[in-house]
Amino acid sequence: MVYQAKDFWQERFKKDFSLLGSGHTGFSRVHNYYMYRLKAKKLSFGLARHDVAVKGAKVLDIGCGTGFFIEYYLKKGAKSVSGIDITDISVKLLRQRFPGQEFHQVDISLEPYPGMDKFDIINIFDVLYHIVDDQGFNSALKNIGLSAKSGAWILVTDSLNPVAGSAAHVRYRRLDEYRRIFKEESIDIIEIVPIYNCMGRTLFAYFKNEMLQKVSAAATELGVIISYWVDSFYCPLENSLMKLLVCRKK
Repeated sequence: MVYQAKDFWQERFKKDFSLLGSGHTGFSRVHNYYMYRLKAKKLSFGLARHDVAVKGAKVLDIGCGTGFFIEYYLKKGAKSVSGIDITDISVKLLRQRFPGQEFHQVDISLEPYPGMDKFDIINIFDVLYHIVDDQGFNSALKNIGLSAKSGAWILVTDSLNPVAGSAAHVRYRRLDEYRRIFKEESIDIIEIVPIYNCMGRTLFAYFKNEMLQKVSAAATELGVIISYWVDSFYCPLENSLMKLLVCRKK
C-alpha cells in the first residue's frame, strides 16, 4: 500500500492518541516517554546555547500531534503557541486541551500556516522526514519560511542520513538538501545538536527469530533509563541517530 500521510497518522491517532501513537511504535510507552523527554532536554540546550528568548515569544508548532511541544513552550512562558497538524483528531483534541491557543488542520507540504501571523520560533520535530516525496519536502521548507519573522528561530529534527530510514513513511535527507532550500528562503543552519544514539537503537530488529526478538526487545526496555542518561551526557554528533538543526531566518 502506498503511504498516504494523512490517512497513516489519522489511523495511528485513532488507535492511540499518546506519545506512543506519535512516537516510535517499536518501543514501549515508557521508552517513548524518555525519548520525548530527551528531545525536550536537547531542545532546551539548543535554545539556551543561542540565547533564544521563549518567554513572550509567538511559537508555531508544525506537526503538533499530541501537544507535547505545545505544553513545553507554554511552560517556558511563550506568549502564544499555535499548532498545525495533518490530522483533524489532533486539532480537535488540542483545541479542547489548550483553549487559549490556535490550531489548524494543515498539510505543511501543500500549504503554509493559514493565518497572517509571523512567528518568533517555529518548531518542527519529527515531521519533515515523514514527507517522502521531494516536491512536498521542498514545499514544506518554503512554507516554513513564509511563517517566520526576520530573526526567527527554526528548530528541525532529521537523521541527515538517507540510508538510515527503512519504513515507507520515513525518508531522511542529507544536510545539503536542507541548506540548498533554506538558502533560497534566507534561512541559515546555525548549529546541529545530536539528540540520541543509544535510545534510538532497536536491537531486536536485527534478529529474525521471534524469541530472540522478544528477549532483545525486553533488554532494550530494561536499559531505557541508562540509555537516556548516556545520551544526555555523551552523544557524539557523528554517531547520533537523530539530530536537531538550529536555524535562523535572516
